[in-house]
Amino acid sequence: MYEMYKRLRSQSIRKVTFAMHISGQIQGR
Repeated sequence: MYEMYKRLRSQSIRKVTFAMHISGQIQGR
């Protein structure tokens, strides 16, 4: 159970950083 939660958390964090990176590129343009 905890392992699954950890994996889900890391995935969501990766998604957030990815979205932030994309939004940063859009704003920079």
